[in-house]
Amino acid sequence: MKCGMRWCMKTDLEEIFEIESGNGATEELLRHNRVLCYKTRTIRCGEAVEVEAYPIYSRAYPDAARMKERIRSSRAQQRLNDKRAEDHFRRKAETNFGRNDYFLTLTYRGTAPTMEQAKRDFRNFIERINRRRAKKGLGPCKHMAVIEAGNKNGRAHHHVLMEGGLSREEIEDAWGKGFANCDRLKLDHEGLKGVCHYMLKAAGTQAREKDQKRWSCSRNLKEPKITESVHKVSKRQAARIAQDAELQGEGIMRKLYPGLQLTELSVRRSDFLAGAYIFARLVKS
Repeated sequence: MKCGMRWCMKTDLEEIFEIESGNGATEELLRHNRVLCYKTRTIRCGEAVEVEAYPIYSRAYPDAARMKERIRSSRAQQRLNDKRAEDHFRRKAETNFGRNDYFLTLTYRGTAPTMEQAKRDFRNFIERINRRRAKKGLGPCKHMAVIEAGNKNGRAHHHVLMEGGLSREEIEDAWGKGFANCDRLKLDHEGLKGVCHYMLKAAGTQAREKDQKRWSCSRNLKEPKITESVHKVSKRQAARIAQDAELQGEGIMRKLYPGLQLTELSVRRSDFLAGAYIFARLVKS
């Protein structure tokens, strides 16, 4: 990667600033000459835009690599991995589902099925949904789903994000294995953050420990649109946000992303490294 006419080193800064955050970062650290520029990732997912800005260092600044190696196997790294997995799930959900779509819970009556049987039951349920949609001239159903084993009794049940098109009654009637509850999604400035956190928490740690995927989805989902730039946020703008996010951050972000309303802005800094890691979330106003 080039930053102007000088080569620079990309480091996975989120790991470092997530773990070694501190409130004592000075202007000298924020404006350090080893920070060549800031790389900005803009993630567009549905009505939301999320922004990650982090410093790019010169090759003469090896501290970042050493710091990353120091924390690689820590419990903090696992927390960061979980956060990234949840961010990926949520962004994909927000790209594909909105106010006209549903959150669905499906449970069982009688003897609880095995996990493999629960997976087959869900596939059969989606096939019934798609047949009903086809009769109305609709395409295959977009969905994202997790299977929860249940903390107390291990009884499997399903949590599903599903696109609209059919009525709530038609969807609930297609289950036929027990209780079904279908509600329209209720969105605020946090989008689907609460629903997605609940779904992945319901999936539990068992799947992760067995190196299994914690959720499933249809093949017709769109991916968030991600663009990257080393010119979007300047070193000066990043330093101003990091020093006073409340007063400086909103004006800068709204200038960079016109027509959007800032709903979240956070800054993570390190007492050991120059620069800052900046996250912002904006939505259509």
